[in-house]
Amino acid sequence: MIVQSAPQGEPHFIVTMAEHCLLAGRFAKLFGNAYFEPVVPLNEMLYLINHHDRGWFELDAFPCVDPQTGLPWHLSNTPNALKVTTMMKSVNFNQAHHLYCGLLAVMHMWGIYHGRYGLSNNALIDTIPKEYKDEFNQQCILLEQRKTLLETQLKQDSITQAWLKRYLWQNYKQLQFFDTLSLYFSCTCASQRQPHIFAQVPMSATATQTVTIQPLDNHHYLMSPFPFKHKTVSLRFKGQYLQSAKRDKPELFQALKDAPLQEQIVNIVELKT
Repeated sequence: MIVQSAPQGEPHFIVTMAEHCLLAGRFAKLFGNAYFEPVVPLNEMLYLINHHDRGWFELDAFPCVDPQTGLPWHLSNTPNALKVTTMMKSVNFNQAHHLYCGLLAVMHMWGIYHGRYGLSNNALIDTIPKEYKDEFNQQCILLEQRKTLLETQLKQDSITQAWLKRYLWQNYKQLQFFDTLSLYFSCTCASQRQPHIFAQVPMSATATQTVTIQPLDNHHYLMSPFPFKHKTVSLRFKGQYLQSAKRDKPELFQALKDAPLQEQIVNIVELKT
């Protein structure tokens, strides 16, 4: 789960990974204009983006308690013994839908731990404690092997072979943009969001652009250059507000059951130059 930041003493907005994925998918559907090519192949990519972290959904259904807060473990703080189980589950789920979805899921999982193939300076594999490093490294080796196998299979079909040549890295960079943009809103409460830079957002297969976002108020954000179809992107995402408190696992389940679903609003507008 994602435990959104909150001012001292205020409740935290708890966002499931499923909701995070759906928000990324909504950005994907709206992406594209005269300067930024839209997402292609659309159906396969939307499925992948809506399920790119599918391996986390089971953990969200049975969340464990962070003993420091009495809230669910936040995404980045989830114990490594649980975190490592999500990698292949995400890949297997997406591959069962389409081999191309499986390939992008492999790249996403491997990239998270290796600087997102150069898009990020953070290589999470370097932060894994020694006692878990071998297990994570083994999973990454299996991901590399799966990538090779899936690429070989996709080359056997003329349509998917064309996707590999024309769209693969463009699609990967699009996925990273939608993922990190969704995390920008999901992880940080409105009053604490800061200007942010998204590197290498793809305009085409060969051109990328740095995109910046800047908060105006609690609901409105300037973005430049603007990569979406409409002049304003207005979206909502759901979660539950929970106050930090001493809780055991049954009490957390009950608190999540009792807390009503609420929404946060996002309006992204074009920066006029």
